[in-house]
Amino acid sequence: MSDSVASRRLAMPLMAASLLAAGTSRLVSIADLAAMTFCPERCIGLRFVSFAGHVDALELVRIPQTSEDTIATCREVFRRMGKDVTIVHESELTESR
Repeated sequence: MSDSVASRRLAMPLMAASLLAAGTSRLVSIADLAAMTFCPERCIGLRFVSFAGHVDALELVRIPQTSEDTIATCREVFRRMGKDVTIVHESELTESR
């Protein structure tokens, strides 16, 4: 899919109760994805962390635009799924690469 097609699809307004959560990788910047939306405050990254083969923990990867409501909602959803949730800043991840 071309960048312009992806941009048009992401630029469509999210429904009022929607969040955009994306897995993180070296190829995807949450900040870049958020910049393609009308609501960057509702964008967050996810990093599943496994210990001894089980996915026990989850890192919520925030960008400066990520709202506290987005973080609180995601934290609660994953807490209910039994995950140990921590918050990291995307800038911390890019500095360590």
